[in-house]
Amino acid sequence: YPPMTRNMAKIGDQIAVTGSLGLSAGGLRMLLGNIPVGTKSSKILKKAHNLPLPKIKQGKMLRAYGVKAAIDISDGLVSDLSNICEASKVGSIIYTANLPVNETLKQVFPNAWLELALHGGEDYELLFTAPENIIANIASEIDIIVIGKIVPNKGAEIFDENGKLYYSPGKGWDHFI
Repeated sequence: YPPMTRNMAKIGDQIAVTGSLGLSAGGLRMLLGNIPVGTKSSKILKKAHNLPLPKIKQGKMLRAYGVKAAIDISDGLVSDLSNICEASKVGSIIYTANLPVNETLKQVFPNAWLELALHGGEDYELLFTAPENIIANIASEIDIIVIGKIVPNKGAEIFDENGKLYYSPGKGWDHFI
């Protein structure tokens, strides 16, 4: 199988992810801020941050199904999606209502969960794009969530649950700053 790269996203592709977003960043925020949370919540957040599980099996399956554009979410969803868009010379639209966010993150950080899901890094979930038929085949085998689509402009546009454009002020981790 050919390797999955950042520069193969095509206009019309769906954008999908494996797993939950923002848990690792929530765990880090909890640990650094000494935020007291219930035992179950603490364990979920700490585990997500301290013991992330790379999605090797899922990555192999994506490649076998014909996914050509993929990246792991290590720098944050928006930052890593921007890397795919820039390399592929396309734009993207994502919908916050579709983001897979664990209820624990929403409960512990009711005012920050969306920012953590969009910009928190080190989740090591897979972010990928593919045509609808490939996404449907993959979804019959592993849990994935479609969060948006590839479009012909530049940059990542994010729409909130009301369909209004949401301008995200933050950015993912940049190793060079």
